[in-house]
Amino acid sequence: MKIYIIENQDPTLNLAIEHWLLTRKDLFLEDLLLLYRNKESVVIGRFQNPWLECDLPQMTENNVSLARRQSGGGAVYHDLGNTNFAYISNKQNFKKEEKTGIIINALKSLNIEAIEGDRNDIYVNKKKISGSASKYSSSRVLHHGTLLISADLQALNKFLITKEYKTESVQSKGIASVRSKVANLNEFNPAVNHKIVCDAIMEVVKHDHENVVDIIVLKETDLNQIEELQIQKDILSSWNWLYGKTPSFTIKAPLILGEIHTNCLFSIKKGIVDEIIFDKDRLDPQDVSLVEENYINKKCDKLMQLLDGLVDKPNI
Repeated sequence: MKIYIIENQDPTLNLAIEHWLLTRKDLFLEDLLLLYRNKESVVIGRFQNPWLECDLPQMTENNVSLARRQSGGGAVYHDLGNTNFAYISNKQNFKKEEKTGIIINALKSLNIEAIEGDRNDIYVNKKKISGSASKYSSSRVLHHGTLLISADLQALNKFLITKEYKTESVQSKGIASVRSKVANLNEFNPAVNHKIVCDAIMEVVKHDHENVVDIIVLKETDLNQIEELQIQKDILSSWNWLYGKTPSFTIKAPLILGEIHTNCLFSIKKGIVDEIIFDKDRLDPQDVSLVEENYINKKCDKLMQLLDGLVDKPNI
């Protein structure tokens, strides 16, 4: 067993670290545990639609970053009051309930009685304090999750709320998040913090594994020197990954051209407008061409801004 304490707080780089350790062949026989925190961000699952899962305009205004995991699961809000854990194991030896048990036993040592719920979530007094997700490679498993310790729950609710009119206008094949009533661990034990929780988790791991090989501190200055990490970070921070990996969806939006009002159905694939269905017979051919030139093969950001009321109502 190797335990990695990661000092970096960039969510995209931390996701890159997970991928880097998951794919390192020299570590294929090792069980790994990563512990770290992220600055203010919303992290969505691999198969989610960011335009539906979070309030992107509010996030931009408040300097809250967006990240997309390589695992499934729902959208979560991260800040320094949230602790992240990640296990990387051989697929043959991996059991989710054992990893969840480590967290539950660590909390028990801090006088917090927690139980496992559906999808390996963890609850205290019927409130969710931890969610998790997994990614499987050919021989390895990455299982990672969150622990709410002293997170800003008002910010969590603010940035993860989707406007109702948008859900009515957008039909998506992506995986929608399941909202739950959440709580911070400091509600049940005011003394807990990131270090105390991490120490408790490591003590359980040391007790369960006689051969804890090493505890490794990954400093930000060291991480910046690893070329593979920077390449992976660039991939995970690109528009193509954050938005282009969104499953196909459609947007219904009104169209006003002069005195003619009609509705359009925009088909979006990989974040790009692929097709527009509307009543072309009612429009002048030049107007039809204008609509198609403005949107076909273009990123769908403008459409979402239109639904958010950030650009003029839909005169095209």
